[in-house]
Amino acid sequence: MFVIDAYTRRLFARLGWIEGHEDYEALRARIESFLGPDVPLYQEYHALIVHHAKGICRTRPGCERCCLAGRCAWPAAVAAC
Repeated sequence: MFVIDAYTRRLFARLGWIEGHEDYEALRARIESFLGPDVPLYQEYHALIVHHAKGICRTRPGCERCCLAGRCAWPAAVAAC
């Protein structure tokens, strides 16, 4: 099973892939449907999410260093405030 935690929700919400308040099971099932039935892939994908969220996409993100900045709505949303 894919783990849905605060890191997953933060990153996916900032990328605009989720709203952030989705039901745990519905979100887990949605992600698993994209990745297919591959537990080692779930583990690696989640580890990459955690690594990125702890290092770059923090509560106060380092968008200027982010490899996903071109695909992320967060920097533009913050700049508009």
